[in-house]
Amino acid sequence: MQHRTALTLEDLRLLLENPDPVKVSIYMPTHRRGPETQQDSIRFKNLLAQAKEELQSRGMRDVDSFLKPAADLQGDPTFWNFMDTGLALFRSESMFMALKLPLEFVDLAAINDRFHLKQVFPYFRGSGHFYMLALSDNDVRLYRCTRYGSEEIEVDGMPKSMSEALWHDETEKTHTEVGPGRNVRADRRMVFFYSGGADANFTENKKSRFLKEVDRRLHEFLRDKRAPLLLAGVEEVLPVYKAANTYPYLLDAIVTGNPDRVDPENLRKRAWEIVEPIFTRKVQENRDRFAQFLGTGLASDRLEAVATAAYYGRVDSLFVARGVRVWGRMDNDTQVMEIHGAYQPGDQDLLDYAAAWTLLKGGAVYALPPGEIPGGGQIAAVFRF
Repeated sequence: MQHRTALTLEDLRLLLENPDPVKVSIYMPTHRRGPETQQDSIRFKNLLAQAKEELQSRGMRDVDSFLKPAADLQGDPTFWNFMDTGLALFRSESMFMALKLPLEFVDLAAINDRFHLKQVFPYFRGSGHFYMLALSDNDVRLYRCTRYGSEEIEVDGMPKSMSEALWHDETEKTHTEVGPGRNVRADRRMVFFYSGGADANFTENKKSRFLKEVDRRLHEFLRDKRAPLLLAGVEEVLPVYKAANTYPYLLDAIVTGNPDRVDPENLRKRAWEIVEPIFTRKVQENRDRFAQFLGTGLASDRLEAVATAAYYGRVDSLFVARGVRVWGRMDNDTQVMEIHGAYQPGDQDLLDYAAAWTLLKGGAVYALPPGEIPGGGQIAAVFRF
């Protein structure tokens, strides 16, 4: 896999479920530009040397071949000229993933039978995630955003523009005017000429039909979601969309302006200013819920109970201590856990395990300093049921 600038939940699933016996995880801080990028390359070379030494000590043959995709990046100046805040790299026999991410990583070269993932969790939900719908007559885009970045989401059947939506709508109504044996798609301009009347601008009725179709497709995608949805677009479009909207978590606030003319990253930054206070309140609400439900079966600060609930999709909200590792083993089939005082071959970070499965099953993860975990421990969770 080539280097990229986004990490998806599907990537996380592939990393978590990768069956290869030996896995290398490398993290390091990087610089976006300037002479410091040369030092980034040197630091990366040193981390690769650490990984190589560890792999050789474990008896791996042909370590150079195994690490070649990473070594090739080390010698590629163009790779280091366009960095973000941090670099995460994952390598196994069947997988290579290099990610330039807007996260502040701590230097790490880890070799295990599982990838080290905790440092990338804040990219997803450490500070919350939300959806942003960028709307204009000429373009419709849905983004999944966090404090750190965004990714565009393809929604099945959602029209990309007003003309596309109304073209499909009008085709059936006007096919008889086009005539038998004619190519309807080829006569698109004529169809709109007859169906649109003399007025070249779309009426409010047509705009409403267009936005109802956007909402219908979006509703199918968001129907089991609870993340906030924020609109970005020109002011005259947004009230009409709100009237058509059926998603209960649509925010009243909007990012105004024509999104066709604004870089998606700029839109995300403006959107984050709106949603950040919402997530701050959400953290406190989940703290309060934990205190309310502890002892009722709907919350726990016991690692084994939380990890099991995470695997089966019962965790709604998880608090996990940042920078802390609890070594041990968890059998996915039996959900029997072993906790060890120090790392043993075959161990994994059990906090990592609980957080990864919480994310994959749609829960929220809050990675906080150890002293800020509800209950005073290393992990705490509120359950769905």
